[in-house]
Formats: sequence, structure tokens, C-alpha cells
Amino acid sequence: MSGATNGAPALVVDGAVKRYDSTTAIDRISLELTNPDILALVGPSGCGKSTLLRSIAGLAHLDEGSIRINGVLVDDSRHRVPPEKRGIGLVFQEHTLFPHLSVIDNVMFGIRDVGRKAARQRASEALEVVELAGFHDRYPHELSGGERQRVALARALAPRPALMLFDEPFASLDPNLRTQLRRDVIGALRATGTPAVFVTHDQDEALAVGDQLAVMRAGRIEQTGPPPNVFHEPANRFVAAYLGEASFLPISDGGAGPVTALGPVAVESDGVEADVAMVRPDDVRFVPDPDGDAVISAIEFRGVTWSCSIMLADGTTVVSNRSHVDPVAVGARGRVEMMPGHPQIPIPADR
Repeated sequence: MSGATNGAPALVVDGAVKRYDSTTAIDRISLELTNPDILALVGPSGCGKSTLLRSIAGLAHLDEGSIRINGVLVDDSRHRVPPEKRGIGLVFQEHTLFPHLSVIDNVMFGIRDVGRKAARQRASEALEVVELAGFHDRYPHELSGGERQRVALARALAPRPALMLFDEPFASLDPNLRTQLRRDVIGALRATGTPAVFVTHDQDEALAVGDQLAVMRAGRIEQTGPPPNVFHEPANRFVAAYLGEASFLPISDGGAGPVTALGPVAVESDGVEADVAMVRPDDVRFVPDPDGDAVISAIEFRGVTWSCSIMLADGTTVVSNRSHVDPVAVGARGRVEMMPGHPQIPIPADR
């Protein structure tokens, strides 16, 4: 059981534009997803990520640009392939199962190209993939929220789509169940070789699920790349701050080169002038020293770590993580040092 592929990219979006009256929901977006990768699409509410997903699904029509799925043109703003003929599977936050149908019949519902016996076999295979092999005869009201979402995933996978689309599929679940189900879903996609676009506003989720990560703002993609690259080398301050806790230190001319309160900054000459440097909490450490010029201004217990806000001598603040077995008190003095191998990252002035 696997997603269809003919050697073409799973998805190509080229210059896509979607407007609603005077609002441009997606603004000349281009992206490409190769088989069998997973793209995590992340951004704040109202940034256009769900509109982009709906356009790929055929639930919203482009005003400009084009979309190809597995090499097939499905929307060029003039001619559009209907959703049911695009070879896609859809999973939304709402499970949308038929309450009067059993689990196996719910999963079989979307299989149109084979007879009933073959459809039942394919549905059974999909339920095995999502670890619900013994649930054939149950009904939606007999299932937990996580189990219902697994059935929704099986129903989307059973027709063997060329592309899976997820729109905030775990938003209604509690954190522990959400994490486990997310891992299971990714495992199912990997097992079937099915490429996917995964829309979320949860930064941790986006970093965890994607082979590629695209960060959206105001209808545009700010940056695309492998999650570690986007996280550690953000294109601008918005991307840096959206993907996780970050501190920003003003860059000045130290005579021998650019510096911040934490020392020299390696700024490449690429025509883009950086005005601040970013450090994340694991980049810096606080070393207690009664003669130090840094002061702990606030602490928060985060379970395995203490999150420490540290006021530097120039008045700027950085955040540093500290082991839960090595707490410090508010008001403690010390020094702030960069961790070995953790450089300060110059960030261009935000647009």
C-alpha cells in the first residue's frame, strides 16, 4: 500500500494567488514537495496556510498561478480538476466520521475503484497501518478521540492517494495523546511512502513532523528548508521568534569587527546587513560569580530545566536553560558565556 508516484514531484505550487474580496489570502506562493517527503506548513492564525491547503485540495480555486499534483495540472486559475479526482487524502481537525457506519465501513467509504471484497481488504490494511486491526465492527461513538482520528487517517489512506493533506489534525487532543498520535501518523505515512502537507500553528509539531518546513506570514512564505536549518539559521527575526524562544542582541562595531554583549559575531558579506544577533536558550550558559556583571532577573521551572532570564551589563536580556538539579536564585550574579560550538546568528533587519 503506497502513495502513487510517476517520478514527478508530489506537489508543485507555482505563483499561487488566492483573494477574498480585497484580502489576498495567499500571495504568489511557490513550493515543491518531492516523493515521499512531508512538508510542515506553519504560521500564525490568518497567515493563509489553511487557504493554501484548501487550494491544493481543490476546495478553493486559485486566482493566479498553478498547482500540480504528481505531475498533473489540477489548477491553473482557469481550468480546475475537482477534489475527488485529484488523488488526495484529507484529514481535518474534525473527525467527520459517519456515526451510523462501522469503522470498516467508514474506511471503505472513499474507495471507489475496486469491488467490495477488494475494498474491504484495502480498508483492513489501512486499519492495520494505524494500529486498529481489531476495531472493524465498532462504531464512532465507541471510540476515543484519538481512535476516531486514526480511523479518519485510515479512511484517507485507504484509496492510496498520491498526496495526503492535514489541517490541524490533532488540535483538539490533549498534549500526551497528541504527541503519540502524531508519531503514529508519521509512522503510517513513512510505512506507505505517502507524501504529505501538514498544516499546523504549533511550532514544536512543525519541527517534529517535516522533512521540509515552510514558515508563512501574511500570505507569503518567509522561509523554506529542512527544519534544523530553518530553526538554527532563520531568514529574519519573525522566523527566529516564531519557531522558538530566542534572544536578540544588538550588533555594534567593536573596532575589530561586529560584536554584541556576548562577543564577536561572524557576519558574512552577502549584501544583507544584520542589525541583531540571535541566541537560543541552549546557546548560552550562566556561570555564577559574585563579581560577574550579569544578574538573574527571573526564573521559571519547566520540568527538566529552569528557564533563566539574565540581565546583561548593557541592559539587554538573554534567556538560558539550566538543569533542574542546578537551580539559581533571582538576583544571583555571574557571567554569561556562549556554549562551545554555538555561534551567535546574525539576523537581517525584519521586513
